[in-house]
Amino acid sequence: MKRQKPLIALTTSYSEEEKQIYLRIYYERVIKEAGGIPFILPLEAEKEDYLSLLSLVDGVLFTGGGDIYPFLFGEEGLKGCGNVNFYRDELEIWLFQQCFDLNKAVLGICRGLQMMNVAMGGSIYQDISSEYSRKIQIAHQQPFDFSLAVHSVNLQKDSQLATLLGQNRIRVNSVHHQGIKALADAFYGTAYALDGLCEAIEAKEKNFILGVQWHPERMYKKDKNSLLLFQAFIHACEKIK
Repeated sequence: MKRQKPLIALTTSYSEEEKQIYLRIYYERVIKEAGGIPFILPLEAEKEDYLSLLSLVDGVLFTGGGDIYPFLFGEEGLKGCGNVNFYRDELEIWLFQQCFDLNKAVLGICRGLQMMNVAMGGSIYQDISSEYSRKIQIAHQQPFDFSLAVHSVNLQKDSQLATLLGQNRIRVNSVHHQGIKALADAFYGTAYALDGLCEAIEAKEKNFILGVQWHPERMYKKDKNSLLLFQAFIHACEKIK
């Protein structure tokens, strides 16, 4: 029987201390709401098995999570860097590179955006507050509920993001202490916070490979732009498959 809805693979986090794989339920819920079928990827499998899974799914959602191992983007570990999961970092970097080569539809969220940039040769700030000098002190880790926006981002004119949302500025939530430093050549920077930090990227000459620094999966019930983003992702998966 032909599948009617796109199948979307979701990456997961892992706690070494608790020996548990986990994923916040918001990701599954918003994929379902936007018209897709969420499929949670295993964290441990052979590469040929992951390639088989990639051939089955219509798109991949790289979810949020912990910090990225600094040596993977050519830096020494700095004081502000938090805990990392080296296995997850290596796996997701490889997975994204496969998605990129296959022109698979991809949406990256928060850590997902940062990982995409590292996978293609870019770098990130290990700790924005100690590394990134700015005149405007934007709240990149908001003090209130994540379902509410905390700051604005300006969208680049004619970008895929601006086109699908029909706006040049939107309001977003924010819960991150790392962010893009050197943007990889494979991407355009397509949204920026008022302090100049890159908040969204799009792959050059690809159908739909897009990452955002905020968490639209936590806002979609109250914010139409958040749901529109996921609906556009699902639509891209339908077109590409």
